[in-house]
Amino acid sequence: MKTIYKYQLKITDTQYVEIEGFIKFLKVAEQNGNLCLWCLVSREYKFTYRAEIYIVGTGAVVAPLANNSITDNYKIHERSYFDSVLMSDGLVWHVFTS
Repeated sequence: MKTIYKYQLKITDTQYVEIEGFIKFLKVAEQNGNLCLWCLVSREYKFTYRAEIYIVGTGAVVAPLANNSITDNYKIHERSYFDSVLMSDGLVWHVFTS
């Protein structure tokens, strides 16, 4: 059976969210002052997906991915853009997954 679950995110550069039965990301938005992520999951799937979530504010420097080559710095395209959220306090957070 497919279900939509909500996960509260921290406002931090990188975090990991354990999502049991993960199928896909649906939405990220503010709810009651918190940044939240909604995902479609299946209770029938018995695996847990460890989602890496990367959040950057407007105007902030995008941190490089861990790499071994100086030419690989700032390959933001290796992260998938997911959504941007305008918070009620006026800040805008841009959310990426990898």
